[in-house]
Amino acid sequence: MLSTRRGIPLSAALMVGGCGFFMLCLLLVGLAGSLPVAVAVLMVGGIGTALFAALQTALPVTRAPAEARSRVLGLVTTCIGLGPAGALAIGALADRWGPGVAIPLMAGAGLAMLGVTARVVWRGERRAG
Repeated sequence: MLSTRRGIPLSAALMVGGCGFFMLCLLLVGLAGSLPVAVAVLMVGGIGTALFAALQTALPVTRAPAEARSRVLGLVTTCIGLGPAGALAIGALADRWGPGVAIPLMAGAGLAMLGVTARVVWRGERRAG
């Protein structure tokens, strides 16, 4: 949807909102009483993942000065490459306490980190803006 529309500004709020929406959906998956409900919640959560994925590279690269774009792209790539570390962590938690505990626990931790990140980003935008 984002790629088909012109004039939609690249927004940190959209990126943070998409990420937060998906993590909220992950919290709800832990409460789902059945597999079909869990699948439906994850499908809706895919909207948040799509917003995040569409902006995770575009936003930092377009906001970086031209001379720093290749370094910023390298940093984004490094951060994306750290994804398996999170998969290992949630796997260890799920092995220890089960997925019903591990998924909401990781989603809650992600929401907390997202909240801190959003606060720092918006504080910086207000100073720059």
